[in-house]
Amino acid sequence: AKCKFNFSDPAKTRWLARESQVEFWDRFSITQSSGCRYENGREIPEPTALLIALYYSKKIMTLIFGRPKQ
Repeated sequence: AKCKFNFSDPAKTRWLARESQVEFWDRFSITQSSGCRYENGREIPEPTALLIALYYSKKIMTLIFGRPKQ
């Protein structure tokens, strides 16, 4: 099952998914460097946060983003 996204600690969510920064953030069309900034405390922009929330709530099709890891 997919874990919940922790907006206060995105690195932990990525670590629990056992993915590199590139693998994890690419799913949301985010560069590795931007993902690293978010993991180090920079605020995630609202549109990106909404996309992430929709993905983790399973409200959007995995066809767009690929299948979540089991």
